[in-house]
Amino acid sequence: MLNGSAGMAPRELLHAGDPAPRGEDGTPSSFVRGGTMHELFASCVARYPDAIALVHREASLTYSELDALSDHYAVALERAGVGSGDVVPVVMQRSPELVGLLLAVLKRGAAYSAMDPQWPAERLAALVTRLHARLVVTGASGPWPVPALAPPGYDPDVPGRRPGPARADADDPCMVLFTSGSTGPPKGVVAPHRGVVRLYDACDWMPAGPGVTMPQLSASSWDGFVVDCWGPLLTGGTTILVDDQILFPDTLGELRDKHGVNVVFLTPSLFNMLVEEGVESFAGIQTILIGGERASSAHARRFLEHHPAARLVNLYGPTECGVLVTAHDVTLPDCASADGIPLGRAVPYTGIHVLDGLRVCDVGEPGEICLAGAGLAIGYLDDPEATARSFVEVDVDGIGRRLYRTGDLGHWSADRRLCFDGRGDLQVQVQGYRVEPAEIELAAAQVAGVVMPTVVPLKRDGEIEALALFYTSQQAQVSEADVRAELARQLPAYLVPSRIRRLDRIPVLANGKLDRKLLEMMIGGTAGSTA
Repeated sequence: MLNGSAGMAPRELLHAGDPAPRGEDGTPSSFVRGGTMHELFASCVARYPDAIALVHREASLTYSELDALSDHYAVALERAGVGSGDVVPVVMQRSPELVGLLLAVLKRGAAYSAMDPQWPAERLAALVTRLHARLVVTGASGPWPVPALAPPGYDPDVPGRRPGPARADADDPCMVLFTSGSTGPPKGVVAPHRGVVRLYDACDWMPAGPGVTMPQLSASSWDGFVVDCWGPLLTGGTTILVDDQILFPDTLGELRDKHGVNVVFLTPSLFNMLVEEGVESFAGIQTILIGGERASSAHARRFLEHHPAARLVNLYGPTECGVLVTAHDVTLPDCASADGIPLGRAVPYTGIHVLDGLRVCDVGEPGEICLAGAGLAIGYLDDPEATARSFVEVDVDGIGRRLYRTGDLGHWSADRRLCFDGRGDLQVQVQGYRVEPAEIELAAAQVAGVVMPTVVPLKRDGEIEALALFYTSQQAQVSEADVRAELARQLPAYLVPSRIRRLDRIPVLANGKLDRKLLEMMIGGTAGSTA
């Protein structure tokens, strides 16, 4: 049960919305089409019942058909006792049935936690236990710690019944997303409906509505799923379920030609790879959204030069604040800025503060990016200590606010756009100096021909002794020695990595983000000789 679970923020804090830059007050009562995800979907069913909602391989479902499928599953969940306050783990491959089941969980007033069936069985069982679930929905066999409910068969020609009413409002949980656990056990981020609804009730940061066709590439367990699956489905567009999570140039062209895909959401790592391997493959795609990592100015510049009529939008936001807090339309001048590509301005119902401790930073002054508003998570599942550390009550300009401390560093530009300065917790101590790897990456990106510069620490006996820089380049003459010489010209000696290595391709994880652990293994994980 989620209601009353340890680690939940007191209910009165759930209304601590900040005024957004466009004047929205951030409260659930401001929402127009509904306060929950399934209410937004219901509004699309009512307005566009015969429009195509979902496509998978050769099959498609209209909004009314997807609604009926989710009702069928919701009735089965109702019979199994699922209701308001429950959390339901769903362990299934990407498919229309998965989307229907997630909608069904929401219709029952419960929250879902989508998990990848390819995860190790031990991890799956441990996460299901942590969720205090009464059942797990899956077609996979295994030693589940709770009863398993297989998706019931569905015949669209057989009249079904609608599930009974279930209570849910904007402040209730809609999903639990687990972090990677790279620094310890995975944290369960408990997200409320309002965090998603604020993005799509009146969407103005991405194309939305009928005519928008978007491939669904993000793993359902990742917060990017909120963008490339729910984005179209909660606004009247079409979601194309793609079996492969990694998008290749040929695949992008096929999706455009066969399904009319015109909006794509990619991590910067995948975007960079596509730009390098076939920038022409983006032809006909009207809008490319990138987010989840720092954007590459070199790749953005190359894309915009090849596709000047296309829209490239840089997105920023953590899982703990509704996935997304800023958006910025990238321009060629942005790609030449010493600050890198801006994170942009706040999306609706979102407050952004750059703070030095409790002091508000001036324009141009770096500080920690702290977030407020309707997107804030309720907290971490069963972890009140972690919740209290990350979600704090502070007075900003004399007004009490609930803030999420991102650990990201940034500053405001003169035109009030948020700029990214790196991760505070990625700073490392090397030879007695406090080093920000992002500073080195930004300098390397200024070297002609260098793309995707990535810095990783080199450790010996658990201590960081030096840094390694990886990069790619299509220009044969850009040698590792040349990169070292240029960095030595720009940076103090202690900031020049001891090892510099050129790769054909920077490795990425299944979620499209950089595989830093593999990079550490490539270099041996220890300090040593220079390039």
